[in-house]
Amino acid sequence: MVLFVDKEELTSQVALKNLDWALEGTDYRCYTAVLEKQYHGAVCLSYEVTEFPTLLVLDSSAQVLLRETRVRNMHEGQIRTLLQTIDSYRTTDL
Repeated sequence: MVLFVDKEELTSQVALKNLDWALEGTDYRCYTAVLEKQYHGAVCLSYEVTEFPTLLVLDSSAQVLLRETRVRNMHEGQIRTLLQTIDSYRTTDL
């Protein structure tokens, strides 16, 4: 799961706070990455991320499974449910 943010926008700050609350007390941090548009412009372009904050869930081939562009409206419970779903598909095969 990748959260694309613009640190200068209030909506991105709210999304970051909700993500932090959702991760609190869990082992799900390993499934998340936060990328700031100011430092990851090429990644934003390759995934066509133009609105911030945007949440992408990627498969093991880096293909988009889910795109949510109104992440500021996702509360911690929704994010935690999404993380639990990702965890349920996790494999230990290397």
